[in-house]
Amino acid sequence: ARNLIYQNLYINKIIIKIYDFNIKFNYKNHLLYSEDITINSLFTINNNNLEKIFFSSKFESLRIKIQKVLTEENKISDIFIKNDLITFIYQINELKNETTLSLNFEDNFIILKNIKNKKNILIPVDKNIKFNICQIKNELINIDLSSKVIFGN
Repeated sequence: ARNLIYQNLYINKIIIKIYDFNIKFNYKNHLLYSEDITINSLFTINNNNLEKIFFSSKFESLRIKIQKVLTEENKISDIFIKNDLITFIYQINELKNETTLSLNFEDNFIILKNIKNKKNILIPVDKNIKFNICQIKNELINIDLSSKVIFGN
């Protein structure tokens, strides 16, 4: 799919793959049920969509946390991807400043690391999601993840 919006996540492109699973019909109060479905998703986010995500009300608490730790509590006015990094623009006393971050993934955390002072923000990720790739390349955030499908009651 292209240009997908789901719960304030603006995604340029998503590819979903499902391999080798068994499906049961009318089982455990479900029309369809499986105990072994794993979905692999590869999606990309460009600069415009990153900005929409970052400034959406759903991600306000994350934005405030980033501002507190990485911009000396100054309000971020702009965000963009350049040279495989994320840059935040903010003002201090009417002077424009910027903070440039790398993007990594480790131990169920997305890590935004300031490349100058090495301060970082850890964004926890659901333990049921396995990140295979989380990187910036060619001005796009590329995320490849796997997750087991769990059918609720």
